[in-house]
Amino acid sequence: MVHIGINLHSRNMTLVAINDNGKLLVEEKMTNTPLILGRFFEQFNQPIQAVVECTPKAFGGAYTEIG
Repeated sequence: MVHIGINLHSRNMTLVAINDNGKLLVEEKMTNTPLILGRFFEQFNQPIQAVVECTPKAFGGAYTEIG
């Protein structure tokens, strides 16, 4: 399984992916768009578990943009 942490801001986000052993697979800063986020997730061919840092933006406009 790939575990992904998402640090969400108003215009960009940083995603960090690790495997079950804690090995860093990818760390990438990107613009908040559904297309770019989808491309990030598509690189993994195994189950994914993702979490978003709990911020006001995560539960506001950006959530609906990438949701």
